[in-house]
Amino acid sequence: MGIFEKFKIGLNKSAFSFSNGIKNLVIKKKIDEKTLNQLEEFLIKSDVGVDVASEIKKIISEKKILPGQDSIMQVNQILLNYIEKLMYPLEKEVLNNKNIGTKLFLIAGVNGVGKTTTIGKL
Repeated sequence: MGIFEKFKIGLNKSAFSFSNGIKNLVIKKKIDEKTLNQLEEFLIKSDVGVDVASEIKKIISEKKILPGQDSIMQVNQILLNYIEKLMYPLEKEVLNNKNIGTKLFLIAGVNGVGKTTTIGKL
């Protein structure tokens, strides 16, 4: 099994666990203070970070979750918008830039997939 296959399997496991955790907290439930606290606790346990989990909790509490529509899709859209807003300023055409100089790469992945080894090879 190659390194990219390990990345793919590890990221699929993380994504499945994360989405199922959010789904279990949100599905057919009223988004009240208790649910928001459980969501924040789940995010922290999922290594999202305390500050980010609190900010996501605040954003979800301020957004209107429409009761007649799919609440999971609405929360996923809120998370997607948050991640895009967070990452967009960092986006650059690093790989297409022909200028010689320092380059910055973000390396992400679950535990044990070879991040440190890959960084060493880079």
